[in-house]
Amino acid sequence: MAIYYTLLNTTTFQLNTFNGRTVVYLGIGIPSIIVLLAGNVMVIAAVFTQRALKKPSYYLLTSLAITDVITGTIAIPLELYRRVVTNDITCSAKWDVYFTSVVYMCASDSMFHMVIITFDRYLAVLKPLRYNALMTPQRIVMLALLSWLTSALFAIELIVTESVKPTIPAFYCTNVRILPTTTTDTNDIFIFCMIISGNIAVVMFNIQILRIAVKQSRRITAIQCVGQGTATSSESRDAAFRQIRASRLIVCVVIAFLICHTPYGVRRLCLVVSNDFALNGVISHVSFLLYITSSAINPFIYCQMDRVFRESVVRMIRSVCRSRTTGNEDNMTTTTEQSMTYTA
Repeated sequence: MAIYYTLLNTTTFQLNTFNGRTVVYLGIGIPSIIVLLAGNVMVIAAVFTQRALKKPSYYLLTSLAITDVITGTIAIPLELYRRVVTNDITCSAKWDVYFTSVVYMCASDSMFHMVIITFDRYLAVLKPLRYNALMTPQRIVMLALLSWLTSALFAIELIVTESVKPTIPAFYCTNVRILPTTTTDTNDIFIFCMIISGNIAVVMFNIQILRIAVKQSRRITAIQCVGQGTATSSESRDAAFRQIRASRLIVCVVIAFLICHTPYGVRRLCLVVSNDFALNGVISHVSFLLYITSSAINPFIYCQMDRVFRESVVRMIRSVCRSRTTGNEDNMTTTTEQSMTYTA
């Protein structure tokens, strides 16, 4: 059944909603925020406490984790509020743009970081001997700052260009643009092209990484064959298994990235080319839920992709658990000694 809303007692429109909206959004959003914060705080703690992770390449991972923490503490709660609460603020295009700008600033910064991290891994595989000279700490900091600056400027541009009259409904509440302008259409197309370009960059870099990794694995196997005369069947199986495992991991990363980021770009393109209320509504809800998921799964993806990082995280967790166990034992010993002293 269609539900209508009147904005500021002036404009009436069909509301973008569905039965059980609050339960779905809070039921998925709150657990995702908890997982997101736990995973990314773990990443930050691991990089700052584990000596093996004090390398330039992991600074980018830390910067991405900081972005995701900001996403979980500011962007996602604001977006949940906008999607759960219907009032003259969340449904006014003049005020809705502030919600949108924060979300897109964090989402674009996260995407830029994913592209930079993938490029960093590509350089490490392509030019292992020159990697440290090419990716210095100063350059990595500059890339991270450039990502943040670009995202912030993008958010400011959205606020400046899309802040319109308060009586015009927000596109989220209506699923269509009310009184679209050349500027809003340009912004929508630009966001679509930016997300698609990021997807293409991640896919191409990962394809090259996979190709180089497979070639190097075959070269190592060939050298072993020459050195030993013949390769044992177990070595061949191990090499094949490594190639298959690397292929699966890279394919999973690429698919997860595409699934989580592409719908947001499609959403903005639909605002330009389609006035289909139902289609735009489905894409709107699905794209936000996938956006939450992408920020939550980033730490777990890179735990799977990076053996050194995974081992460092496990070592950190074991160290914390061991410290807590030792502390509890010391407290029990102290309590026992005090009890014996009082008894005596």
